[in-house]
Amino acid sequence: MLDFSEYLKYQHRHASTTIKGTESAVRRFLRWAPANGVSTEDTSHKEIMKYTRYLADAGNNQHSIYSNLNALSHYFSYQIFLGEGSINPIKAIKIQGIKRETLYDILSPEELREMYRSYPSETPIDTRSRVIIGLYVFQGIHTGELNKIEVHHVDLQRLKILIPSSRRSKSRILNLDPEQLYDLQEYLYKVRDIMLQETQKETLQLIVSMGSSHNTNNLLDKLMKRLEKRCPQLTGGAKQIRASVITQWLKQYDLRKTQRLAGHKFLSSTERYEAYTYEGLREDLEVFHPVG
Repeated sequence: MLDFSEYLKYQHRHASTTIKGTESAVRRFLRWAPANGVSTEDTSHKEIMKYTRYLADAGNNQHSIYSNLNALSHYFSYQIFLGEGSINPIKAIKIQGIKRETLYDILSPEELREMYRSYPSETPIDTRSRVIIGLYVFQGIHTGELNKIEVHHVDLQRLKILIPSSRRSKSRILNLDPEQLYDLQEYLYKVRDIMLQETQKETLQLIVSMGSSHNTNNLLDKLMKRLEKRCPQLTGGAKQIRASVITQWLKQYDLRKTQRLAGHKFLSSTERYEAYTYEGLREDLEVFHPVG
């Protein structure tokens, strides 16, 4: 049976410094809980909010609170993994003062790739779905960009794709993963033409919906619901996937390069994802509970 450290390493592929930061945050909660009459098994949402107030009173800012709670989210997921817990009370907690931030379990590169690989490819709709999943898993696009990608933005020979700018993001050219090549070829040269004929549409949009509208939001919602049924670790849909991809980029590259890859207009948008890595938070955690 995996201990918590091994769970983080092998199930989530966390780096050693990330694991130490996560363990430090969890130890802090485990010391606080019994002294305040809080059970560490099946902890309630109300009790987590009580702990959040404790963190705030101790002088932690919103990002530090966010990081502490993200560590606890991994801990409660680990309890469920062991069969010793039934709920993760951290899910979907929003922290006042951090815009648009929702806590997600970060998926490892292996989990993301398996999500893509394991999706069926039996029907034309499946092929289109695999193309969409690939764009999220490998290019980390956000929902508003899917409608803007056109056929001529895909360069299969150079394995590149242009992600056009949107209200929220800058344009950028990203590498395609070699695993995307087959599905993109099948879709561009066969499936997409069939869909255009069936819908009698004329459009340059890469993704063709089967309804009368050119908007892909409805088909994306349905696809994410199917993915969440197939992949229990996926609980936050497209936003969780994008957060996972950006977090992995931050572990590989510096802030500026990650900002370009993610298409963020402002560096502060990229910095919010640093809370997931703990690399920038480690010193703050050690002030309260030194590692080791």
